[in-house]
Amino acid sequence: MRNKRAVNGLRIFRRGTGMALGIIGVWLFSLTVDVSQAIESFADIGESPSLVTAIFEQQLGELNPMGGDTLISFSGLLQSGQDVVADRLSQSVDNKPAPAPWEPIRAQGEDDGTQIPNIPHPKYDDVINYTAIGQNSGRFLWADPIYLANRTDKKIGQKDLEKLLNNGEELKLEQGATILIIHSHGTEAYTPRGADFYLESDPYRTIDNQNNLVHVGSEMAKVFRQAGFEVFHDTTLYDYPDYNSSYANARDGLNGWLEENPDIDLILDVHRDALTAEDGTPYRLVSAEDPTAAQVMLVVGSNDSGLNHPNWEKNLDLAVQLQEQLVQDHGTMIRPITFRSSRFNQDLSENFLLVEVGGHGNSMEDALIGARAFAGSVSIALMEE
Repeated sequence: MRNKRAVNGLRIFRRGTGMALGIIGVWLFSLTVDVSQAIESFADIGESPSLVTAIFEQQLGELNPMGGDTLISFSGLLQSGQDVVADRLSQSVDNKPAPAPWEPIRAQGEDDGTQIPNIPHPKYDDVINYTAIGQNSGRFLWADPIYLANRTDKKIGQKDLEKLLNNGEELKLEQGATILIIHSHGTEAYTPRGADFYLESDPYRTIDNQNNLVHVGSEMAKVFRQAGFEVFHDTTLYDYPDYNSSYANARDGLNGWLEENPDIDLILDVHRDALTAEDGTPYRLVSAEDPTAAQVMLVVGSNDSGLNHPNWEKNLDLAVQLQEQLVQDHGTMIRPITFRSSRFNQDLSENFLLVEVGGHGNSMEDALIGARAFAGSVSIALMEE
């Protein structure tokens, strides 16, 4: 009887001691860890092999789980979770958002007389679908099937446009001919939609080449290569970080390309437009026939700005040739040719055009559809018969 009482007493003593130690352990743990964070660690542990792993992950923080003479080095159970802990720690570092590597651009003014548009930034879905078409009035000239908007002081009339269309020189290229795609304003971007997202360097501008004009140029390059042309695609962001120097920077780049490749047959400087309604809402420039395709516009410079530009007539002739094929293939996806006073570096080649793919109200997908269609038709227009 006495032995049974002694055994029972010993059991009670052991249980009490165990409970006391457990309470003390919980108390000590609460002093060293934030409870809410611990709960999050337990919740996040998922398929990890041990609850103990989560506890040590929380307590060790950025310490190497195997470094020094920690308890882990003496415990087989804790060692079993060390790889999970190390992986967790590395993920927590890798997933920290990187700081933006730029400051917002606020420079204004440039060679073509424009500036970074002071674009209001409403909801990303707050855009107006709009199809820009030619008009039989004002500075618009028409020669079936194309329109040209003359924004210069040059006295170009209807007969001049008809002469270019019917009797102008045509550029015809062989298989393997060389096309250079460049972006004086490479950071220009579009309206994010759906899963699209990019960090802005300025409203509707980014140095992320998957979400700016570089991506659009890459799609064009693919189509041209499939048609048999050799394509150089210059992905340099000439407008970053100094927007004012974009055309001067691009001119240096162009001179380098032409020095190394003097036989480049066609140069395309690919941009996007920025048009807004009176209240500042962005226009989404789309084809009337296919509202998923961004409109595309050819722009030709002149010497009206006082800068030397002996090639403007050749450039305009080429634009009219390509425009005829583009309108024939895609109707209102093609905006009227715009003839401008600035030269846009087009004095460097007889076959040099500026291309505007959509506007800032378009999505990247709109732009890619328009860019692919544009490059396909231009390839047809340039092919030797």
